[in-house]
Amino acid sequence: MTQNNDEFKDKAEGAALVAGGTVAGASVAGTVGGMGLVGGFGGVAIGAAPVVAAGAVVGSAAYGAKKAIEQGDATALGAVAGGAAVGAGVSAVVGGMGLAVGGTAVAIGMAPVAAAGAVMGLAAYGLMKLFGGGDNGNGEAGSTINPIKPLTPNGNNEGAAIEEFEALQALSDEPKN
Repeated sequence: MTQNNDEFKDKAEGAALVAGGTVAGASVAGTVGGMGLVGGFGGVAIGAAPVVAAGAVVGSAAYGAKKAIEQGDATALGAVAGGAAVGAGVSAVVGGMGLAVGGTAVAIGMAPVAAAGAVMGLAAYGLMKLFGGGDNGNGEAGSTINPIKPLTPNGNNEGAAIEEFEALQALSDEPKN
């Protein structure tokens, strides 16, 4: 019963952080108003939906960071590094960009895009934790696949592997017709 209660609290906490991020994104979209992304590709208007979605991503990343710190899970660092690498790659492919807000524009180089990618990676980790993926049942990250059961009574597969190897070797030593 206690485990189910803790699981419920974790899910509620994650949902609250994602919802809070979504509300914050909506607040930013309502306060700042019309924005646009400009670059060598032209210009693209950024409405409320992408800003609200970005808020949800930040909320999920906050949950991921919290769970990684609580559990001491270094897997989150891999997610952050992978996201940063993807962000840097996107910046390298797309090139120089700028964010136009309220009649002015701010340059966006590789560092902010890589940072956004790192947040996306951490958000993916947070969603994985929120929906129960990557948990081995002990609250630790790990494979969700059950390990192979030992084939011998002594608890290892060594004896069975040797027997299988000897059987295969005996088959290859038989005379061919």
